[in-house]
Amino acid sequence: MPEARQVDRPFHVTVVCTGNICRSPMGEVILRDLFREAGLDVTVDSAGTTRREVGSPMDRRAVAELRRRGYEGKGHVARQFEPGWFPDTDLVLAADAGHASVLRRWARTKEDAAKVHLLREFDPAAVALGPWRSTTPGTATRRTSSGASPRSRPPAAASRPGWPVS
Repeated sequence: MPEARQVDRPFHVTVVCTGNICRSPMGEVILRDLFREAGLDVTVDSAGTTRREVGSPMDRRAVAELRRRGYEGKGHVARQFEPGWFPDTDLVLAADAGHASVLRRWARTKEDAAKVHLLREFDPAAVALGPWRSTTPGTATRRTSSGASPRSRPPAAASRPGWPVS
């Protein structure tokens, strides 16, 4: 039976990418803002799967993109995800399938492994594990196995106008 979540603390989400300097801290900033706007008490943080960027600030291009869309990205310090965090984390959002695989290997229990999901899994317009990719802002296309021309696909729901599908 799954372990009961501690109700004496807010729901806790950790967004994870490789180095914790671009995708995951951007996800952290945006999700935190969306939860706040929705009036939800959710703790959001981020981490990387590697130690390569530990201690580094958010990439300047990520900060610029956030700022361009009305978010603040200053003050971030990259860190690596620690398997010991699983018990206090309710949801781990991986930037891609490779990150999800690493995180599931690090999980000490089946319940912890079940907390790991792809970030885009919760986007009904996205195919979480499929071959979808972004080519231009606002569109996503699929490479077909037959080599046929890709077909258009509607963009994912965005929290800010002009946010590119990735």
